Amino acid sequence: MNYAYQTQAAITKLLEFKIEYSTVYKSYILNGKWTDEYHESLYHEEIEEIKNLLHLTLKNALNHEEYLQDLLDQMWKRVQWLMDNEHNSPNFIDFYSEKILQNELSNKKLSADKLTYEKFKKGESEVSEENLDLFNYLSFNSGILNQYKSSVDFEKGLLLNAIDVYKQAINDLYDYIYSIHMNAEYTDFKNFEFEDLKPVNTLNEKMKTCNFNLEKKSIAYLFRILIEENIIIFNESDIFKNELEMKKFVQYHFTYLDDQKKHVPIKNLNREYSEMKSRHPEHVEKQIKINDNLLNILNKRKNDLINIQNKNS
Repeated sequence: MNYAYQTQAAITKLLEFKIEYSTVYKSYILNGKWTDEYHESLYHEEIEEIKNLLHLTLKNALNHEEYLQDLLDQMWKRVQWLMDNEHNSPNFIDFYSEKILQNELSNKKLSADKLTYEKFKKGESEVSEENLDLFNYLSFNSGILNQYKSSVDFEKGLLLNAIDVYKQAINDLYDYIYSIHMNAEYTDFKNFEFEDLKPVNTLNEKMKTCNFNLEKKSIAYLFRILIEENIIIFNESDIFKNELEMKKFVQYHFTYLDDQKKHVPIKNLNREYSEMKSRHPEHVEKQIKINDNLLNILNKRKNDLINIQNKNS
């Protein structure tokens, strides 16, 4: 069987991007799925199927490095397009509006657990555990969505969450393929047991971690400064890999302070890092606040040094 063809077809399907709007339900549809269906595990089966096809391809093909790099390039092109067009901002919907297809789909499945606009406005007590992450996402982004004064704003929030889940699925597959690509030159894929390949986020479970007394967004912004100002470098030949390897390093080695002031493993920094690069006013305001906090620390240390200098003069 032509496993390479099947793998490519599956990845091509994953990378397709289409937004529709149902004039019947006044709701968005992303890649054939209603936006209220998007949750963290939505793409799990599809990603696992791609991994299985990839394993078969690598066991029966040559030029593994070149092949894997081509797949990585395809996925990065989609991720880069989403980031360049501010996928986590209402600006993205405005940018993409002319391509949104209008349809009259009337086969939407309405479950009792669906997070409706009415339930959301009543607060967390009305939200099922299954929709808690979605509720938190919407609550956090209320500032850039007009505080959800209308159901139109709410549906836009659902769409932005769906796009974020979609992008994260591509990121996860990218990380997996990248971890294979790093050692492709030295791997005998015909005899390689892929079951022994640990997921990216568990590779260094036993390594010593460092605790940050900062929230996750502050850490994301701090490392954005360090990487963009070339203070730290992980990969000098590729800008994206430099950023990707930095995120992995942070995820492996650091914890952040959660709302209960407990140190929690970072595990994933993608969403926060995207927000700390966003140019949407709400996110820029947050960046300025974090920037000011960091400056206050540096200025205090500078003043302390000046006082020492004056005492010695």
